Amino acid sequence: MKKLFFRLLFLASLTYSQVSLANEPHLKFCVDPDWYPYEKITPQGEYIGIAAELISKIVQKANITYSIVRTQNWEESIEFSKKGFCDALAFLNQTPQREEWLVFSEPYFTDPNVIISREQSDYISDLSTVSNLKIALPKGSSILEKVKKDFPNLYIIEVESEEEAFSFVSKGKADITLRSLTMAIYTIKSKGWFNLKVAGEVPRYVNRLRIGIVKEKSFFQEILNQGILDLKPQLAREIANRYVAIKIQKNLSTKEIILYSLAFLGALILFFGFLLYQRKMNKRLENINERYKSLIEGSREGIVVTQHHKIIFSNPSFSEITGYSFEELKDIPIDKYLYEEDKQRAMQNHEKRVAGLDAESRYPVRFLTKDGKTIWVEVSGTLIHWGNEPATLNFIVDITQRIQSEEKIKFMAHHDALTDLPNRWLMDDRLEQQIASARREKRKFALLFVDLNKFKPINDTFGHETGDFVLKTFALRLSQILRQSDTVSRVGGDEYVIMLPNTQTYKDAQNVREKIINLSQIPFSINEQDIFLTCSVGIALFPDDGESKDALYTAADNSMYKEKKS
Repeated sequence: MKKLFFRLLFLASLTYSQVSLANEPHLKFCVDPDWYPYEKITPQGEYIGIAAELISKIVQKANITYSIVRTQNWEESIEFSKKGFCDALAFLNQTPQREEWLVFSEPYFTDPNVIISREQSDYISDLSTVSNLKIALPKGSSILEKVKKDFPNLYIIEVESEEEAFSFVSKGKADITLRSLTMAIYTIKSKGWFNLKVAGEVPRYVNRLRIGIVKEKSFFQEILNQGILDLKPQLAREIANRYVAIKIQKNLSTKEIILYSLAFLGALILFFGFLLYQRKMNKRLENINERYKSLIEGSREGIVVTQHHKIIFSNPSFSEITGYSFEELKDIPIDKYLYEEDKQRAMQNHEKRVAGLDAESRYPVRFLTKDGKTIWVEVSGTLIHWGNEPATLNFIVDITQRIQSEEKIKFMAHHDALTDLPNRWLMDDRLEQQIASARREKRKFALLFVDLNKFKPINDTFGHETGDFVLKTFALRLSQILRQSDTVSRVGGDEYVIMLPNTQTYKDAQNVREKIINLSQIPFSINEQDIFLTCSVGIALFPDDGESKDALYTAADNSMYKEKKS
């Protein structure tokens, strides 16, 4: 159960944004409809054969469903997979050409290829040393691709099926065919072609038959691999032996006894091949389980399984994020460490996942850590089943630094770097909103333009550091005398704009103006030296002096310059 859980966690981490394990992912297979005993589609539409039984076991163990897309022949099955009419090809060898549109599972059936010729032919130790031989091979097969590349000395006859390849050799239309040992045993036995024999083998041509998945559905690759690795060696042997087992009858001819003995030897080879292969796969499964466990426990993401509003599994990274140990977490309802304003969003997504409904795939919330800090995390998750009951598998990433950086960048974009006051962009935005609100509610408001008089000599005499001190100090003084609803911004070197939303008359604006002038006349003390300044303040009233942003700016600016000259 523990190994299964770690595999499930890893698979979910790879595929949670693509497929929900609990919603029974579905694969549409294309097959070779006439490749018995490997696979075949009967006239009644039933998928049968060695591959059919193995596929059924694999998808069952992988917890997915499947269906068969019927085709006329293998070539049509290949075309269907290229065009997306089916998701996978059930039983084939991996080749570079096929890798152009497919990804492949681990092999789940291994079978050597042998050279089949007529009985009177000589033994062939190396196909590259013979010439002018005609070899019959099925169209679209992986062997056809390899032979064309590796043995240009052979004359290839492309046929429609496995059976036709054997028939061509038996009738003398071709000298040889190169087929799997299982297929050779079955075909020679079932068709009675006792004039055929095994005339050699090609050691590098071993059939390692796999599932080919179209690249658009590549996330099924690891899921299917788990189903393959879970196949028991005994079960796989039993399935294969039902199709290639040989029974020697009484009164057989010498030829038949030799042929059946060869077939029986082939079955033994398959038996021990399966045994060795499955032992290797079991060892690999153990290694994979340990690797998955290491990946989960060493993941920088927090990984959490929740069920019935409680945490039932968490990895060390989640404890580092929250400050709670797993022993503490398992006794805390999941909403207790959520920030109050984010509880509803998080719990709604949790409930939707448990119910099998669409939920936000990724969303930010705030966590309360054990030491009382508030942090931002990004949550993503998927529905799984734990102990035959629905649960959610969640991935937690601490994004506090990212949020803080985004907020800092946003603040810098909207505020003056020296004084931290709103800049011209933010003032423009607020002024546009105030104009719309005042026009809608038929209210007035005031806009003030403030300019420090003779500020340039301060920079020239005392330096820019002193000038910056004066600008920041004056900005602070302005903020302290204004109401929370007012906005003061720095829009230029020594220029400030103030918006007074609740000021309805010139008299009220004049009162604020006087306060600002008095503020500027308070000495600015730096390095035991007092600096004295004055300022000019212009006033514009909406809508008396203008009904647009630009008109108000112009009116306030003109008023300010008029005062400066007086």
